Amino acid sequence: MVEIKQLFETAEDYSKLVETNLGLGLVVPTVNELRYCGKHLLDACTGEDVEENLRRAKSHCQRAIYDASEAASLAALQSFDDFRTRYDTVQIRNIVSGYQEICKNFRELRKATSERIENEEKYRWINGNFG
Repeated sequence: MVEIKQLFETAEDYSKLVETNLGLGLVVPTVNELRYCGKHLLDACTGEDVEENLRRAKSHCQRAIYDASEAASLAALQSFDDFRTRYDTVQIRNIVSGYQEICKNFRELRKATSERIENEEKYRWINGNFG
């Protein structure tokens, strides 16, 4: 239970950080995961399949942290794209040392994010059609 509480607090703190500091507003997937965590904790408290519900509560907290991280990554990608569009005519690499490396890191982040979203969409389609 202590581990679940710590994960819940981490997810909640990180979600608030992402919401306020990045100006994204409410990160709905994170809130949903924490809501599901609460449901499983209540089920466990009533003696209903305690171990399985605690496992699921922990899993929902971990997913909430992941969802907040993903929202932060997507916001960072959008900000970077906006920056590149705004300063398209300026030779940034002459002004910002390591700019090419920064661009490379954002390309890798975009690729990883796109692949994860594509895989999740395939997973949802398969589960929706065959699950």
